[in-house]
Amino acid sequence: MKKTKVNNDANDNGEGTVVPADQTKYEDEEIELSTEEPTRTGYTFKGWATLPNATKTDFMPGDKFTLNQNITLYAVWD
Repeated sequence: MKKTKVNNDANDNGEGTVVPADQTKYEDEEIELSTEEPTRTGYTFKGWATLPNATKTDFMPGDKFTLNQNITLYAVWD
């Protein structure tokens, strides 16, 4: 089976925010995104987006994830 990777990016301008570990899934497998939420001084984590400049979230921690592609999820901050 083909493996795909879900990468988590803090999207924090290099501040060193700790994010959940990357996850690996197999094709056609449903996984649960990590429930761990990143923290960043002075900001509130809103969720994950597929674009680095997004202001709205596409995924929340713990959401089911079924896409069969390598993807980077970017933290959305408020």
